[in-house]
Amino acid sequence: MGETYESPVSNGLRNRLLCRGFVLVFGLLAGVAWSQTLPTDFGSVVEFHSFINTGYQHLPKLRGWETTRDLIGATLAISTGEHLADGTPEELGQFLSRLRPPAPDRVQVIYLASQQNADGSWVFTNREEASWDELLKRAHSCGKEDGLRIVLMDSCYARKTSTTTRWEPWAPLTLFACAEREVTWEIDFDKRQPRDFRLRLASGWAWLEGRYRGRSWNHRVSFMGAIWIESWLAKPVRSSERGEWLCFLQRAIVQAEAFRKKHGDEFASTLSIKERCD
Repeated sequence: MGETYESPVSNGLRNRLLCRGFVLVFGLLAGVAWSQTLPTDFGSVVEFHSFINTGYQHLPKLRGWETTRDLIGATLAISTGEHLADGTPEELGQFLSRLRPPAPDRVQVIYLASQQNADGSWVFTNREEASWDELLKRAHSCGKEDGLRIVLMDSCYARKTSTTTRWEPWAPLTLFACAEREVTWEIDFDKRQPRDFRLRLASGWAWLEGRYRGRSWNHRVSFMGAIWIESWLAKPVRSSERGEWLCFLQRAIVQAEAFRKKHGDEFASTLSIKERCD
Protein backbone atom coordinates (compact mmCIF):
# COMPACT_ATOMS: atom_id res chain seq x y z
CA MET A 1 0.00 0.00 0.00
CA GLY A 2 1.40 3.36 -0.97
CA GLU A 3 2.00 6.13 1.58
CA THR A 4 -0.23 9.20 1.58
CA TYR A 5 1.67 12.42 0.95
CA GLU A 6 0.41 15.73 2.26
CA SER A 7 2.13 18.75 0.77
CA PRO A 8 3.41 21.66 2.90
CA VAL A 9 1.03 23.89 0.96
CA SER A 10 -1.97 21.78 2.05
CA ASN A 11 -0.75 21.78 5.62
CA GLY A 12 -0.28 25.53 5.60
CA LEU A 13 -3.73 26.18 4.15
CA ARG A 14 -5.37 23.87 6.68
CA ASN A 15 -3.54 25.54 9.57
CA ARG A 16 -4.54 28.99 8.38
CA LEU A 17 -8.18 27.94 8.10
CA LEU A 18 -8.13 26.39 11.57
CA CYS A 19 -6.52 29.53 12.99
CA ARG A 20 -9.08 31.72 11.24
CA GLY A 21 -11.96 29.66 12.63
CA PHE A 22 -10.53 29.77 16.14
CA VAL A 23 -10.01 33.52 16.10
CA LEU A 24 -13.51 34.23 14.76
CA VAL A 25 -15.15 31.98 17.36
CA PHE A 26 -13.11 33.71 20.06
CA GLY A 27 -14.24 37.08 18.74
CA LEU A 28 -17.91 36.03 18.78
CA LEU A 29 -17.62 34.78 22.36
CA ALA A 30 -15.98 38.05 23.41
CA GLY A 31 -18.82 40.02 21.82
CA VAL A 32 -21.45 37.93 23.58
CA ALA A 33 -19.69 38.28 26.93
CA TRP A 34 -19.49 42.05 26.51
CA SER A 35 -23.18 42.39 25.63
CA GLN A 36 -24.14 40.45 28.76
CA THR A 37 -22.10 42.67 31.10
CA LEU A 38 -23.19 46.10 29.82
CA PRO A 39 -25.55 47.74 32.37
CA THR A 40 -29.01 48.25 30.89
CA ASP A 41 -29.29 51.72 32.45
CA PHE A 42 -25.89 52.93 31.20
CA GLY A 43 -27.48 55.05 28.47
CA SER A 44 -29.24 57.15 31.09
CA VAL A 45 -25.95 58.80 32.15
CA VAL A 46 -24.46 59.28 28.67
CA GLU A 47 -25.55 61.39 25.72
CA PHE A 48 -24.13 60.93 22.24
CA HIS A 49 -24.12 63.40 19.33
CA SER A 50 -22.35 63.46 15.99
CA PHE A 51 -21.64 65.55 12.91
CA ILE A 52 -19.97 63.77 10.00
CA ASN A 53 -19.10 64.66 6.41
CA THR A 54 -18.74 61.54 4.28
CA GLY A 55 -20.48 61.89 0.90
CA TYR A 56 -17.86 63.87 -1.02
CA GLN A 57 -17.90 64.28 -4.80
CA HIS A 58 -14.64 66.24 -5.15
CA LEU A 59 -12.66 64.29 -2.53
CA PRO A 60 -12.49 60.62 -1.46
CA LYS A 61 -15.65 59.49 0.28
CA LEU A 62 -15.30 58.53 3.93
CA ARG A 63 -17.11 55.23 3.53
CA GLY A 64 -16.28 53.69 6.90
CA TRP A 65 -17.00 56.68 9.10
CA GLU A 66 -20.78 56.14 9.24
CA THR A 67 -20.13 52.68 10.65
CA THR A 68 -17.80 54.22 13.23
CA ARG A 69 -20.50 56.66 14.34
CA ASP A 70 -23.03 53.84 14.62
CA LEU A 71 -20.77 51.47 16.54
CA ILE A 72 -19.80 54.16 19.06
CA GLY A 73 -23.47 54.88 19.68
CA ALA A 74 -24.17 51.16 20.07
CA THR A 75 -21.39 50.66 22.63
CA LEU A 76 -22.76 53.58 24.62
CA ALA A 77 -26.24 51.99 24.51
CA ILE A 78 -27.61 55.23 23.09
CA SER A 79 -30.62 55.39 20.79
CA THR A 80 -31.19 59.16 20.98
CA GLY A 81 -29.10 62.24 20.29
CA GLU A 82 -28.57 64.73 17.48
CA HIS A 83 -26.79 63.29 14.44
CA LEU A 84 -26.15 65.27 11.26
CA ALA A 85 -24.35 64.29 8.07
CA ASP A 86 -23.01 66.19 5.06
CA GLY A 87 -24.02 69.59 6.38
CA THR A 88 -22.66 73.08 5.76
CA PRO A 89 -20.40 75.20 7.99
CA GLU A 90 -23.49 77.15 9.08
CA GLU A 91 -25.29 73.95 10.03
CA LEU A 92 -22.29 72.71 12.00
CA GLY A 93 -22.11 76.04 13.83
CA GLN A 94 -25.79 75.75 14.73
CA PHE A 95 -25.31 72.13 15.81
CA LEU A 96 -22.47 73.14 18.14
CA SER A 97 -24.50 76.01 19.59
CA ARG A 98 -27.28 73.57 20.56
CA LEU A 99 -24.92 71.36 22.58
CA ARG A 100 -25.21 72.58 26.14
CA PRO A 101 -22.65 71.39 28.70
CA PRO A 102 -23.65 68.09 30.33
CA ALA A 103 -25.06 67.97 33.87
CA PRO A 104 -22.54 67.22 36.64
CA ASP A 105 -23.41 63.51 36.79
CA ARG A 106 -23.53 62.94 33.04
CA VAL A 107 -21.14 62.29 30.15
CA GLN A 108 -21.51 63.90 26.74
CA VAL A 109 -19.73 62.17 23.85
CA ILE A 110 -19.45 64.07 20.55
CA TYR A 111 -18.16 62.34 17.43
CA LEU A 112 -16.83 64.60 14.66
CA ALA A 113 -15.60 63.31 11.31
CA SER A 114 -14.72 65.00 8.03
CA GLN A 115 -12.08 65.66 5.43
CA GLN A 116 -9.70 68.18 7.01
CA ASN A 117 -6.92 70.38 5.68
CA ALA A 118 -3.41 70.36 7.14
CA ASP A 119 -4.10 73.75 8.76
CA GLY A 120 -6.96 72.22 10.78
CA SER A 121 -9.85 73.68 8.79
CA TRP A 122 -12.70 71.40 7.82
CA VAL A 123 -13.68 70.68 4.22
CA PHE A 124 -17.42 70.20 3.70
CA THR A 125 -19.15 68.14 1.05
CA ASN A 126 -20.43 71.32 -0.66
CA ARG A 127 -16.75 72.42 -1.09
CA GLU A 128 -16.95 75.11 1.60
CA GLU A 129 -14.19 75.30 4.22
CA ALA A 130 -14.17 76.70 7.76
CA SER A 131 -11.71 77.01 10.64
CA TRP A 132 -12.57 75.73 14.10
CA ASP A 133 -12.12 79.16 15.65
CA GLU A 134 -14.93 80.27 13.36
CA LEU A 135 -17.08 77.18 13.89
CA LEU A 136 -16.88 77.38 17.69
CA LYS A 137 -17.91 81.04 17.96
CA ARG A 138 -21.42 80.13 19.21
CA ALA A 139 -20.47 76.93 21.06
CA HIS A 140 -20.92 76.61 24.82
CA SER A 141 -17.75 75.96 26.81
CA CYS A 142 -17.65 73.52 29.74
CA GLY A 143 -16.99 74.81 33.25
CA LYS A 144 -15.53 73.00 36.24
CA GLU A 145 -19.00 72.39 37.65
CA ASP A 146 -20.28 70.71 34.48
CA GLY A 147 -20.22 67.03 33.60
CA LEU A 148 -17.68 65.36 31.35
CA ARG A 149 -17.59 66.28 27.66
CA ILE A 150 -15.54 63.94 25.45
CA VAL A 151 -14.91 64.88 21.83
CA LEU A 152 -13.78 62.26 19.31
CA MET A 153 -12.08 64.00 16.37
CA ASP A 154 -11.83 61.48 13.53
CA SER A 155 -10.17 63.26 10.61
CA CYS A 156 -6.80 63.65 8.95
CA TYR A 157 -4.42 66.04 10.76
CA ALA A 158 -6.87 65.74 13.68
CA ARG A 159 -4.55 66.95 16.43
CA LYS A 160 -4.12 70.28 14.60
CA THR A 161 -7.58 71.37 15.76
CA SER A 162 -6.31 71.50 19.35
CA THR A 163 -4.15 74.51 18.47
CA THR A 164 -7.18 76.74 17.88
CA THR A 165 -7.89 79.11 20.77
CA ARG A 166 -11.51 78.09 21.28
CA TRP A 167 -10.94 74.33 21.26
CA GLU A 168 -9.81 73.61 24.83
CA PRO A 169 -12.54 75.64 26.62
CA TRP A 170 -15.15 73.81 24.53
CA ALA A 171 -13.57 70.32 24.58
CA PRO A 172 -12.02 69.53 27.99
CA LEU A 173 -11.14 65.99 26.89
CA THR A 174 -10.47 65.04 23.26
CA LEU A 175 -9.38 61.83 21.55
CA PHE A 176 -7.68 62.61 18.23
CA ALA A 177 -7.51 60.04 15.42
CA CYS A 178 -4.02 61.10 14.34
CA ALA A 179 -1.19 63.56 14.90
CA GLU A 180 -0.94 67.05 13.40
CA ARG A 181 0.97 65.91 10.32
CA GLU A 182 -0.64 62.50 9.89
CA VAL A 183 -3.54 61.21 7.87
CA THR A 184 -5.86 58.62 9.33
CA TRP A 185 -6.97 55.41 7.70
CA GLU A 186 -9.92 53.27 6.79
CA ILE A 187 -10.04 49.58 7.69
CA ASP A 188 -11.58 47.56 4.86
CA PHE A 189 -12.48 44.08 6.12
CA ASP A 190 -13.02 42.83 2.55
CA LYS A 191 -9.36 43.35 1.62
CA ARG A 192 -7.61 40.20 2.84
CA GLN A 193 -4.13 41.10 1.54
CA PRO A 194 -1.55 42.16 2.63
CA ARG A 195 -3.34 42.03 6.01
CA ASP A 196 -6.50 40.11 6.84
CA PHE A 197 -8.18 42.45 9.31
CA ARG A 198 -10.94 39.92 9.97
CA LEU A 199 -8.20 38.05 11.81
CA ARG A 200 -6.18 41.00 13.13
CA LEU A 201 -9.31 42.67 14.54
CA ALA A 202 -11.27 39.50 15.17
CA SER A 203 -13.36 40.64 18.14
CA GLY A 204 -14.46 43.84 16.42
CA TRP A 205 -15.19 42.08 13.14
CA ALA A 206 -17.29 39.43 14.88
CA TRP A 207 -19.20 42.05 16.84
CA LEU A 208 -19.91 44.10 13.71
CA GLU A 209 -21.03 41.03 11.78
CA GLY A 210 -23.38 40.16 14.61
CA ARG A 211 -24.76 43.68 14.83
CA TYR A 212 -25.42 43.93 11.09
CA ARG A 213 -26.67 40.36 10.66
CA GLY A 214 -29.52 40.40 8.16
CA ARG A 215 -28.65 43.94 7.05
CA SER A 216 -26.20 45.12 4.41
CA TRP A 217 -23.14 47.16 5.36
CA ASN A 218 -19.95 47.99 3.50
CA HIS A 219 -17.47 46.19 5.80
CA ARG A 220 -15.52 49.39 6.36
CA VAL A 221 -14.73 51.37 9.50
CA SER A 222 -12.32 54.16 10.36
CA PHE A 223 -9.12 53.25 12.22
CA MET A 224 -10.40 55.07 15.30
CA GLY A 225 -13.62 53.05 15.09
CA ALA A 226 -11.71 49.78 14.84
CA ILE A 227 -9.62 50.60 17.90
CA TRP A 228 -12.67 51.88 19.82
CA ILE A 229 -14.62 48.64 19.43
CA GLU A 230 -11.63 46.40 20.18
CA SER A 231 -10.84 48.41 23.33
CA TRP A 232 -14.48 48.54 24.43
CA LEU A 233 -14.96 44.79 23.99
CA ALA A 234 -11.84 44.19 26.10
CA LYS A 235 -13.03 46.43 28.95
CA PRO A 236 -16.05 48.73 28.58
CA VAL A 237 -16.68 51.86 30.63
CA ARG A 238 -19.54 51.43 33.09
CA SER A 239 -19.82 54.78 34.84
CA SER A 240 -19.69 58.54 34.40
CA GLU A 241 -16.41 58.80 36.34
CA ARG A 242 -13.82 60.89 34.54
CA GLY A 243 -10.99 58.62 35.68
CA GLU A 244 -12.59 55.51 34.18
CA TRP A 245 -13.14 57.25 30.84
CA LEU A 246 -9.59 58.57 30.80
CA CYS A 247 -8.23 55.08 31.45
CA PHE A 248 -10.33 53.70 28.60
CA LEU A 249 -9.04 56.33 26.16
CA GLN A 250 -5.47 55.70 27.28
CA ARG A 251 -5.92 51.96 26.71
CA ALA A 252 -7.18 52.73 23.20
CA ILE A 253 -4.03 54.77 22.54
CA VAL A 254 -1.81 51.91 23.71
CA GLN A 255 -3.72 49.42 21.54
CA ALA A 256 -3.49 51.72 18.51
CA GLU A 257 0.27 52.07 18.96
CA ALA A 258 0.72 48.30 19.27
CA PHE A 259 -1.35 47.82 16.11
CA ARG A 260 0.71 50.43 14.30
CA LYS A 261 4.03 48.85 15.29
CA LYS A 262 2.84 45.45 14.12
CA HIS A 263 1.11 46.42 10.87
CA GLY A 264 2.79 49.67 9.80
CA ASP A 265 1.93 53.30 9.14
CA GLU A 266 -0.05 52.50 5.99
CA PHE A 267 -2.80 50.95 8.11
CA ALA A 268 -2.68 52.92 11.38
CA SER A 269 -2.27 56.40 12.85
CA THR A 270 -1.23 57.89 16.19
CA LEU A 271 -4.18 58.31 18.54
CA SER A 272 -3.68 60.91 21.27
CA ILE A 273 -5.52 62.72 24.05
CA LYS A 274 -5.67 66.36 25.02
CA GLU A 275 -7.01 67.00 28.51
CA ARG A 276 -7.76 70.41 29.97
CA CYS A 277 -6.11 71.04 33.33
CA ASP A 278 -8.79 72.63 35.53
